Amino acid sequence: MKFRLSKQMLACVALAAMAVAALGDQPRGFIPPIVSLPSHLNNALPYVYDREQNLSSAELDRAISDLNHAILINPANAEAWKNRGAIYLAKAECDKCISDSTEAIRLDPKDAMAWQNRGAAQAMKGELDMGIADLNEAIRLCTNDASAHLNRGHANMQRGEVNQAVSDYTTALGLGAPENQIYAHRADAYAWKGEWENAISDYNQAIRLEPKIGTIYDERGYTYLRQGNPDKAYADFAEALRLNPNDARAYRYRGIAYNHEHNFDAALNDFTEAIRLSFGDAESHRQRGLIYGIRGNWGKAIGDYSAVIQISGTNENDYCMRGALYGAAGELDKAISDFTAAIRINPQDALAYAHRAASLTLKGDHDQALADINEAIRLKPDDAENYSSRAGVYVFKSDVQRAISDYSQAIVLNPKEAVYFARRGGCYNNVGDYDWAISDCSTAILLNRETAEAYANRGVAYAKKDNLDMAMSDLNEALRLNPKDVDAHQNRAFLFIKKSDSDGAIADLSEVIRQQPKNVVVFKTRGLLYTSKHDFDNAISDFTAMLKLDSTNSEAYEYRMGAYWLKGDFHKAANDCRSIVRLNPGHAHRCNDLAMMLASCPDASVRNGKEAVDFARKACELTEWKEPHCLMTLAAAYAESGDFAQALKYQKQVLDMGPWTDSERKEIQDRLDLYQQGKPFHSARSQ
Repeated sequence: MKFRLSKQMLACVALAAMAVAALGDQPRGFIPPIVSLPSHLNNALPYVYDREQNLSSAELDRAISDLNHAILINPANAEAWKNRGAIYLAKAECDKCISDSTEAIRLDPKDAMAWQNRGAAQAMKGELDMGIADLNEAIRLCTNDASAHLNRGHANMQRGEVNQAVSDYTTALGLGAPENQIYAHRADAYAWKGEWENAISDYNQAIRLEPKIGTIYDERGYTYLRQGNPDKAYADFAEALRLNPNDARAYRYRGIAYNHEHNFDAALNDFTEAIRLSFGDAESHRQRGLIYGIRGNWGKAIGDYSAVIQISGTNENDYCMRGALYGAAGELDKAISDFTAAIRINPQDALAYAHRAASLTLKGDHDQALADINEAIRLKPDDAENYSSRAGVYVFKSDVQRAISDYSQAIVLNPKEAVYFARRGGCYNNVGDYDWAISDCSTAILLNRETAEAYANRGVAYAKKDNLDMAMSDLNEALRLNPKDVDAHQNRAFLFIKKSDSDGAIADLSEVIRQQPKNVVVFKTRGLLYTSKHDFDNAISDFTAMLKLDSTNSEAYEYRMGAYWLKGDFHKAANDCRSIVRLNPGHAHRCNDLAMMLASCPDASVRNGKEAVDFARKACELTEWKEPHCLMTLAAAYAESGDFAQALKYQKQVLDMGPWTDSERKEIQDRLDLYQQGKPFHSARSQ
């Protein structure tokens, strides 16, 4: 007994996704739903198309079981092989469909539907060239088969051949394919081409035919959004959600609309809801991750892109984005790993090489960074940004002339990019060509008055030329445009110092410290400014911060010692002086300082004549008894210990070591007179 399906069913078996309820939410595809399968397949008449109903998984399995029996009875039954292949396609078991369809074609090479089924299955697997070849053969065998044109339209859409897809959909429509499917598919194709009016016209027709299908409102709304009509877009998304409150796509599209309007809170809410409804929605993760990145919430942004990579880990752009986020978070090793993964997926991805070069530069691996950016330039020799990036690497390598050369090449390729001029101007500052720096930065400002780098670099050049007012004006503008520019704050601070405005300098240095809490140089500079203002507590706090960053920093101990001394806290000053000697035991002047403090401190409880003699003698030994200041300290130490004979001996040696200025000779003589009177020398308290 020969089994065959009705012509009505065969004309539909390759139209759209079958058994949606059983197999989950699938994109518009190649197999339509049908009413039901009869319990006995001898009667083919009940197999009629009806897209309002879906087959259950059990019904599909029963159909396969019956077809298995038909094939067992007659293995040469091409119809049975073809029909079982169609059911396998409905179950998205593409390999089995291809196998059965191939056997059907072998048995009956003129069966257009068998070619169509196999072509649809191959297209669903992503084997688009083979799929389209089979669909072409199906159309050659049966030119007027609407379903073959429809399926070839789907395959051409997947391959990016959008014009051919539109042609196929239009032909299918003319041949009588179901309008309710064709209009929506062709609208998608028009939207892909950017033909918004044609797309909206077709979506309107699809909605007229199917007014209760929310996904069509989704797509029309997204088309309105891309057309620049957000109000109509929001209205469509609202209708889609009214029809189906669990429509993840509607939330995603509306989130994108909010995102475009910088309504990030509303966008975050919609993307979060889309993800709740469909965790596998990679695009919603991407969009939400971008917002978290814009807000500097690196952890959450990285989490979203990690989810994207878990969902679809073959897109190099996703690895590049997560790598950039890791880089922004300071996790350079992870950033480099992601850029490497992107390069592994696509070795021709110049952007991935450029990004990896940036991370390697920040990590200090300048040679490898240079190798990467050279590869990026090889892949995209006309990309100005790559030359700009390589110039940045050369700056880190202190090869400023090559940096200037690369910025010049970037300018040749893109002469309207203000940043390239601004950065070349910064390089000219580095080599002392301040007039060229001012010229380049002025050009950058003419091109784009919002280029903060141009004002910052021109301000430095003006400062170097002692045009302090112009320098201050430019640095003020740079910081208005970019209040977080650490270098500009630091440069303006030094300008304030030149103008004797210590309060202004302290304010700028405080901002630098807020952003760079481990910047030792800035702590030192601010501490010295506080010291000059007699704000000794804040000065001591800054020098202490330096020591927390590096407990072996002799300079920090020295500055703090001075602040303690000026404050009158002599015990702490002496402790810091001892720390300096401990860190520098072979340094004569450090030993001399401690000896002088122990010999002459205004606070008697700090003075220790015997210990002072020990350190003073060590200083004299280290300088081979030739340094008058060390000998004078030794004299003071002996005087403090009560040995005035030794004090007079060494003080007279100092007097004989001249030549001295009149003021120096008077100071030496005054101390000699004290020792002759049996009095030690003690420093006066600071006022």
